[in-house]
Amino acid sequence: MAEIILNEWETAFFGRRIGRLLLKNVPNRPLAGELFADFALVAAKISANETALLHYLQHNQFQWVEGELLFVLPLPSHPLLELAVATQADLAALTALFGNAFPNSRFRMPYFSASENQRFYRQWIINAVRGSFDDVCLIIRRQGQIVGGVSVRLADDNADIGLLAVAASEQGNGVGRALLHGAMGWAKQQGAAALRVRTQSGNLAAIRLYQRIGAVPQDLHYWLYRNAHSV
Repeated sequence: MAEIILNEWETAFFGRRIGRLLLKNVPNRPLAGELFADFALVAAKISANETALLHYLQHNQFQWVEGELLFVLPLPSHPLLELAVATQADLAALTALFGNAFPNSRFRMPYFSASENQRFYRQWIINAVRGSFDDVCLIIRRQGQIVGGVSVRLADDNADIGLLAVAASEQGNGVGRALLHGAMGWAKQQGAAALRVRTQSGNLAAIRLYQRIGAVPQDLHYWLYRNAHSV
């Protein structure tokens, strides 16, 4: 049986009704149009091995948006690096950095405008600094300027990276690796069993970085969208 649940946070933030499709198995009939009548956008997240469900959704006006890879980083016996914790005083620099860091994420055109994308990630990192949703934002400064940041939160026995961004001028200079080591250290201090990080399946630079420091791929999911203009 198909069900769409309202994503209350995204609905309030973007100002239009956004839902998430829940399916326990592949239905034997097309999805009823009235199921989508109250939504501007409906998202579905499925495991990559659910090929029959993928084909079913694509035949029901869902469009493939991106693949999401989950990596697990085993934690060292002792912290590798301790990073500074961002404060309210760092918000201007962080919103400038993170607001422009993810133009190709699933919150992109044509489903979301460029300004919505920027506003979404600015709000995410503001929440992280304030300890809302993510627990902490760790930062790296060079010559007094923030050149990278990573948000992390505890989730059951593990820690999850929310966002990681490096200033364009510092990419390739080891900032991303240092941020990951700092996040691993924080997770270790909090008693987490492992650190998890998700990235787009097409983000080869991030995938190579994670693998270089010992991350193990654990899962692959696909995001699909159906918007109000689908027929």
